[in-house]
Amino acid sequence: MEVIFKLKEGRRYTIGALDISGNKLGATNPVFTTEALQQVVTSPSLRRGAYRPEVDRFITGEAFATVALDAATEKLREYYGQMGYQNIQVEALRAPNFQTGAIAVTFKIQEGERFTVRSLDIQGNTKTRSTVIARELALSPGEVFDLARVRVSEARLRSTQFFKEVRLVPVPSPVPNQSDLRVIVEEGSTGSVSFGAGYSTVEQLVGFVEYSEGNFDFTNPEGWYRGGGQKFRVKLQAGSVSNAFEHSFEEPALWERELAVGYKIERRYTGYSSANYNVVNEGVGVYVRRRLFGNVEGRIAYDLRRVSVGDVTPTAPLDVQAEDGHPKTISSVTLSLTQDTRDEFNFPTKGSRLSLSEEIAGNGLGGSLDYFRTELRTGKWFLLSQTAEQTLGLIGRVGTIAGSGGNLPFYERFYLGGAYDMRGFDYNDVGAASTWDTTNGNQPVGGLTYGYLSAEYTIKAADNLRLAAFYDYGFVNKEAARFSLSEANSDVGVGLRILLGGAVMRLDFGFPLQTTINPATGAELNTGGMKFNFSFGTVF
Repeated sequence: MEVIFKLKEGRRYTIGALDISGNKLGATNPVFTTEALQQVVTSPSLRRGAYRPEVDRFITGEAFATVALDAATEKLREYYGQMGYQNIQVEALRAPNFQTGAIAVTFKIQEGERFTVRSLDIQGNTKTRSTVIARELALSPGEVFDLARVRVSEARLRSTQFFKEVRLVPVPSPVPNQSDLRVIVEEGSTGSVSFGAGYSTVEQLVGFVEYSEGNFDFTNPEGWYRGGGQKFRVKLQAGSVSNAFEHSFEEPALWERELAVGYKIERRYTGYSSANYNVVNEGVGVYVRRRLFGNVEGRIAYDLRRVSVGDVTPTAPLDVQAEDGHPKTISSVTLSLTQDTRDEFNFPTKGSRLSLSEEIAGNGLGGSLDYFRTELRTGKWFLLSQTAEQTLGLIGRVGTIAGSGGNLPFYERFYLGGAYDMRGFDYNDVGAASTWDTTNGNQPVGGLTYGYLSAEYTIKAADNLRLAAFYDYGFVNKEAARFSLSEANSDVGVGLRILLGGAVMRLDFGFPLQTTINPATGAELNTGGMKFNFSFGTVF
């Protein structure tokens, strides 16, 4: 049976004149004048990404759409809500002109009273201390009941990853023009004891045992040392080419202030860099970090490390042989700024992350080396379609090192290649011809400047599974501050992203496109066809 739908489209209506009524506060407060409120309606939302771009402004002369009118109405509620007007009511009254096809709209407002926060009512925290929850809130008793800051508080609590569910709701109180803020949480799993064996293309066969607790409390033995919001981790790892010990601790709110302090202790033996030498890296570090404003965090760290090179054979690169029997002590301070607006850590669909760091080694701090290491890292994610959560992620990095007369040891230089960046190449095998030692075969020795760009498209196949397609582009140059692209490398590939135990397992098949040519022989230095990479963790 054939069904035919006959449509009569009619005329297309546009947005006519816009007016505001009922805004009595505008008589004494300029932020509530008709002109100011019209600007709210015609401008993008204060909450970036809250509405689709095509409906995020309501302007005279543009096509009339009900969803855009609803968005404009909600933006007025949000605007008043930021000033503490919880009971604001907005009604959009339409007046169509059938001759011109324009629909005039009057936003009728009932402002209500301004509210402040009377008290906090925290519920459901059977494990986490109330003070830990309260310090994540962006508003406190006595302040204006800003609904925008309520949303920020909710996002902060979710980002701690302490809770399965988080809800913040205003609750009426017996005091006029005051409301209580009720915080309702459901505790989640924050600790893990894990052990096992596995294989990665970087570290090959490896076994490990690890204990971590993201909501640690060393003052609470009765509660199994949980609930204080501290971070504790210890890990032992042994493998066919490497072994390591790592321990770290962080107190996120020293003296109940918005100031985090932490330390780390580590020792790592690494043989996978090459079959003809090994590197032992051991040291301690302490740091202080603090949220400066909004989503921007500042961090200052001091690290003291000792690095030694051993078991060097005559076939090792000359730069490696030069370090044999000459251990170096590195004393450095690192300053960094980070902004993170991602909606999710493992599988982000929108938002961005930006990090700028400057490491200063030696130069009055002691140690064997003097250098300045500058690095910028950025990532941006776009939700292309709600269908199967199709997402595009763009990641960029750039860095350079100056100092030590340009003779920085090979283990402090920049490298690209392998599971964590250029996935179509072997580990550390990306770089200009000048970053390779060809005296004993072709072996990379790193450079003082690098750049990296990656585009990755993912599509949701199941709750904990994503399919991926990617393109990587990068360069490593020998000289400091040399950002030439003349010997850049690139690759394409496909992969899987599987969420296991809170970490993402990444399986990638990469295919090199642009490779590095040895100018003396005309042969490729870093080819070898398709590469398979297997790793855990989020890449940024």
